[in-house]
Amino acid sequence: MTLWPAARPNHAVDDFYLSPPTTGQARNQVTGVNQAVARTAISRMPLVVRAYEGPGRHEPIRVNICPRQAPSTTPTNAGVIGLLVSGATLYKAAEITGHRATALNDNVAYSFKGTKGQNITAHFLDTCGGHPTPADAGNSYHYHGYSSCVTSVVDHADGPSHMIGVALDGFPIYGDRDIHGRSIDPTQLDGCNGLTSPTPEFPQGIYHYVLPRGITQHHASMRCYGGHVPAQTLAAAQAAGFCYASEQAPTPQALGMGMPMLPQTQKR
Repeated sequence: MTLWPAARPNHAVDDFYLSPPTTGQARNQVTGVNQAVARTAISRMPLVVRAYEGPGRHEPIRVNICPRQAPSTTPTNAGVIGLLVSGATLYKAAEITGHRATALNDNVAYSFKGTKGQNITAHFLDTCGGHPTPADAGNSYHYHGYSSCVTSVVDHADGPSHMIGVALDGFPIYGDRDIHGRSIDPTQLDGCNGLTSPTPEFPQGIYHYVLPRGITQHHASMRCYGGHVPAQTLAAAQAAGFCYASEQAPTPQALGMGMPMLPQTQKR
């Protein structure tokens, strides 16, 4: 099955974000300051303010509608690891691959005056737990873990979590509650943030991933895939979302996919 993510989610987003520079110059496009205006809380990554505007770009995602668990797990890739019902994508928790910091515990804010003298506060991650990749690197909004802006669309207070997305291996993604509406203890989850249990959509039980609420460490999002993921799917997902990381994704052409090469920028 082929899914087409949206560059913007179906919920409100901020007008301005703190974003890592990707052009070689840390220029603040709002205030005109030719240097970083803030740094992330733990990794100390330099950040500039940019307006979130203009079109975005995303490649299609191909998932198996009949997923099966694999004999061994596959580490989650940089870039897209799943698609949520808001239309936006899910990334793993880490903002910089291999770093102890995650996007959630690296969050920071910066306040400034707008062009009309109004007070504006830009965040690295907004209140929905997401942010866009830089404008010259896809401009696509994504999450790094649980988002109440997503779960509130399908869940009710004190009720069970409903399916909020699908991972690249085809298994469903859920919020933090079981079929009885009880909060799922993260210790119940396997190393990929998954477990097998009944859900509203699969009352007979199914393997699925859980995004725990209030978690800011690396298990805030999926850490690996419990199901089979084709190499071509992983390559396309990595190439679809570029932002900032210490490694460069293999291009789809390298795996014989025949897709156009995306700009050679660093990625999440």
